[in-house]
Amino acid sequence: MHERHPESAQPDPDLGPHPAGASAALGAAARGVPLRAVSSSVEGDIDLLGILGLSDQVRNGYQGIRVTFQISGDAPDDVLRGLVEQSRSRSAVYDVLSNGVPVSIDVTTS
Repeated sequence: MHERHPESAQPDPDLGPHPAGASAALGAAARGVPLRAVSSSVEGDIDLLGILGLSDQVRNGYQGIRVTFQISGDAPDDVLRGLVEQSRSRSAVYDVLSNGVPVSIDVTTS
């Protein structure tokens, strides 16, 4: 299965701004780079047989994730690409997905 989740720096009335686009926009503002638009899309490859427990040969999670940014502003391409790289390098989500962290689960029953 292939999932696609478009994201934009524009605020969602229910969720607020999406982190990927918002981070790039904040970085641009801090550096005085005027942006016209920032958006991103996230795609992932996942086999539902793993999630549903129908195969022991398939992992439960994504086999790969791809993020694509569309960014335009009044700056050279290398500066705009640098904003996205800065956003990636400071992203807590990217960090946890690419490095993994210990996860603990606590269950309380009544």
